[in-house]
Amino acid sequence: MANLLAGQLDHVDALAADAHHRCAFGQWYYKAAHPPQLLRQGLFATLESQHRQMHDAARALLQTPPGDSRAQAYLQFAEASRRLILSLRQLIRALLVDHFSTDPLTGIANRQQMQAQLQKAVFHATEDGHPACLALTDIDHFKRVNDNHGHEAGDGVLRAFAALLQKSLRENDRVYRYGGEEFLIFLDHLDATRAEAVLERMRAQVAETAIDLPSRVDTLSITASFGVAQVVEGEPLRALIRRADEALYDAKKAGRNRVRVWGDPPEPQP
Repeated sequence: MANLLAGQLDHVDALAADAHHRCAFGQWYYKAAHPPQLLRQGLFATLESQHRQMHDAARALLQTPPGDSRAQAYLQFAEASRRLILSLRQLIRALLVDHFSTDPLTGIANRQQMQAQLQKAVFHATEDGHPACLALTDIDHFKRVNDNHGHEAGDGVLRAFAALLQKSLRENDRVYRYGGEEFLIFLDHLDATRAEAVLERMRAQVAETAIDLPSRVDTLSITASFGVAQVVEGEPLRALIRRADEALYDAKKAGRNRVRVWGDPPEPQP
């Protein structure tokens, strides 16, 4: 900043109209391959305009002759720099939160975030007196995917499965990666009957979707099993999850690729 105030140039590109592309930050911003965790942050897009504004202010400062106008131009440059630095700090904090609360493979909320959010969601459902359900689902015979196609293909299937679940849910519903190929879904304002219908549509969509395998020309079809339990007032979250897990076990025991509601009579085994 002292050099700018004195009118000295550190680099001949400082006066260029595209100086924001030529500097080290611009080279990184426009040409580097950025990870999904960074691209999904809204602040990342904000950096572009703020970085350009800082360079515009620097150019104006360098072109302003000494005097009161130079001091005003410097203040404008300093403010533009301050805004950019503040956004960068906010972005770093957001990335740290994202790192510790998001599953890096699928991009959805992880088990740690699930614990905090579900406690509140279940409490609000029982406090307001509206129904809600919790479901567990996993991919049928997922081990065969890894064994037959490799772990890279298995990772691709997990990402595609998570995306299908997210796409099928309503705005107030939530999905979490529970562990391995198992995912947990919270369905708000739905009783067990309506939740079963929603999950049945989801199950059918999974079975009908062909998944592109990474680095391959072929596709893969999968199925998934679902177990669902309705929220009961006063029941601990771990007990609710256990009932959904029991329903999921019943779905697998009955032949997989189906939805089971906790407490329903068992289906005959195939």
